[in-house]
Amino acid sequence: MDATTIGTRVRALLDEQDTTQRALAAAVGMPEDALSRAVRGARGFAAIEVARIADELGVDVHWLITGEDDPRRLKIAARHTYDHDSATYDNGTRAKDERVLDGIRLAYHQAFDEKRPEPTSLPTDVASIRERLGDNWPRHFAQRMEDRLGVDVVRVDDLGTAYSFLVFGQRAVVALPDREPWGRANFSLAHELAHLVAGDHDIDDSESDRSAEQRANAFAAELLMPEHRLRATDWATIDAPGVGDLLWELGVTTGALAARLDSLTIRVPERVASWLQMATPQFLRHKAFPASRWTEVTDRERASRARRFPTTLTQHLEDGVASGRVNPRTLAWVAGVDVEDLEVRPPEQPHVPTEDLAAALGLALA
Repeated sequence: MDATTIGTRVRALLDEQDTTQRALAAAVGMPEDALSRAVRGARGFAAIEVARIADELGVDVHWLITGEDDPRRLKIAARHTYDHDSATYDNGTRAKDERVLDGIRLAYHQAFDEKRPEPTSLPTDVASIRERLGDNWPRHFAQRMEDRLGVDVVRVDDLGTAYSFLVFGQRAVVALPDREPWGRANFSLAHELAHLVAGDHDIDDSESDRSAEQRANAFAAELLMPEHRLRATDWATIDAPGVGDLLWELGVTTGALAARLDSLTIRVPERVASWLQMATPQFLRHKAFPASRWTEVTDRERASRARRFPTTLTQHLEDGVASGRVNPRTLAWVAGVDVEDLEVRPPEQPHVPTEDLAAALGLALA
């Protein structure tokens, strides 16, 4: 490690944070004179010292050593929850979710190794996004995002909210928790797509974060529930089956549609407003759809909760395991099975007789 350049960055960080070498030395458990000499380049930094200093100063270890962003580090945007009491957006599960996100990153890096997935190139406006997605896309939103937009979609358990990020700095990925109902999952996909279009990643400033969330919500609302479509609807005469068909076609929840109508100041009859206060499955089953369509609702719900990784990623991992390049545990985690249940096996290691091994090492057997 180049102690001089590390020291330069440490000095700059101390100035930025208005603290001293003495305070830093005490915080990381280093003698003050040892830190002073290391900062001047008179001695090197131990690896553990670099790690502790990076943690104390709130910077990435890779950046502290090289002065460059870690190419393997995920730059993440997330769907936040709005707190009406504080009028702020919050993601309270980010720290816990890091482990799952790091597992996804590891899967990509093991799968593609020196190869790289196709880079993602997205249109910048809602109309172009909708056009590229094609007809009837809300029913198959995740697959259309992969096929038409080049955005991979992962659905796993243990995530507290939806995230978007770039792997290898070029391939867009959206990760969803597997417990979201289909209407909310669609809004999460559209919301994260908005973050990817805008490049909203690693935003730490609260005002910027608030602005990004508002912009992403507006983008998602217009993508899923176009203003022209809602204004063209005859709300005065629409019946429950008509509202149900609209929800089904748009791929949104009753709550999302109610919020969108309110934001557009579209007034609806009291009966419609009361329907939109019901939970989506309850409204569809008991007000809008006949019993013959209830299976459709169940199937769509089940599909929205199924564990999901892109087929290309899974195929690369399977090939890697078969060739001995990829750890089988990674493929097992992606597939959601135990290692013993994998149908793909790593190659058998050739048996080397003891005498051959001893000869290769120049040892004599007793």
